[in-house]
Amino acid sequence: MRPSHFLCPILAVAVGLPAQTTHLVGPGGLPQIRSALAIAAPGDTILVQPGTYAQFDANLGVQIRAVVPGSVQVVWDAAFAPPGCVNNLICLSYEGATRLAPPSGQTLTLVGLSFPPLDSTVSTFFVIRNRVEITSGRVVLDGCALGSTAQQALRVLNATVHLVGGSVAGQSNTGQSVGLRATNASITAVGTFFAGSSPMGMAFPGEAMVLSNTSLHGTGLVAQGGRILLGGPAAPALSVGGGSVWLSDSQLVSGGPNSCPFVGSANVVTARCTFGPAAPSCQALPTGPLLGLSQNGAPQNGQAFTLTFQAEPGDLVGVLWSLDLATRPLPLFSEPWWAPASAPTAGLFVADAQGGAAGAWLLPANPGLVGLPVWFHSFAGTSLPLSAAPPAGGVIR
Repeated sequence: MRPSHFLCPILAVAVGLPAQTTHLVGPGGLPQIRSALAIAAPGDTILVQPGTYAQFDANLGVQIRAVVPGSVQVVWDAAFAPPGCVNNLICLSYEGATRLAPPSGQTLTLVGLSFPPLDSTVSTFFVIRNRVEITSGRVVLDGCALGSTAQQALRVLNATVHLVGGSVAGQSNTGQSVGLRATNASITAVGTFFAGSSPMGMAFPGEAMVLSNTSLHGTGLVAQGGRILLGGPAAPALSVGGGSVWLSDSQLVSGGPNSCPFVGSANVVTARCTFGPAAPSCQALPTGPLLGLSQNGAPQNGQAFTLTFQAEPGDLVGVLWSLDLATRPLPLFSEPWWAPASAPTAGLFVADAQGGAAGAWLLPANPGLVGLPVWFHSFAGTSLPLSAAPPAGGVIR
């Protein structure tokens, strides 16, 4: 049974928001996403019609949203390389990436965009590989598909990233390609798929995630390490060096029985996760009372948004909601907390004998709410510190 709530306050909040500019990209609008970014201001929306567009650099807090999720592809285009770059191998070594670097205090959100693993041959000896890099600020990837044959599909450095749904996959057939590679970063994810490459030859396979001095807080994740398709070594799903990992209701799948799903050293807590295949020498990971959740897809205008929770039997499960994210450490919680101080209560539940609980929130049928982010912040426990789940929700479709 799912208690139903009506998010009436979202109407009042939305009405009170300042007017923001929408920039249309595609037929009848601007030719490229980068064209819209050149004239956008923080808080603007860039609405992208179906089609294929060139790589871009985004250095401010805007929302870049596909009109039809999954219909927009971002692919490296030599026509938009820096002047002289195509004939300069040193310059080309840095090309291929869409670069995301919003300043501190702003959130850059990508919704429903795809970055396919397409390569561009620019000389006899040089290939440009499509990929995404995030190097500062806070970025939300909502329902995005990232694939690449480069060393990693997504590189995160000194940034905070939240993923909702979608996929991040290294997909090289000839060499090692990692899904996510993060250094000095904070990563949260709900219901996201990560994978490393499985090359045909003798190159090493890729891990799904490689983290260095990084925190990972995830629930409902699937991480698949790669393996050599013609025999040979297999890669772990998750490789870490320092940092912290909180992982609930997830699957870590190594590339084969001669590898381990998890390798490295970090502060790790898991709950209700599955691991395998695993070599006999693989380490067992610590377990603890983490709150897990799943959501019934993206928030839809005029429809119920449902969260299903997994906690300890009899736990109190609380939910707040907000229109933005504000990472802040609170001693009440054992994991990172993303709710602004002003976030109102959305619901309060009690986990059943199996630890399950669920809630549903009916979003108002108002076209003006499409494109508005709505985030649900949940916590559980009967004593301090409470366990907090990563933010659920996303941009209203």
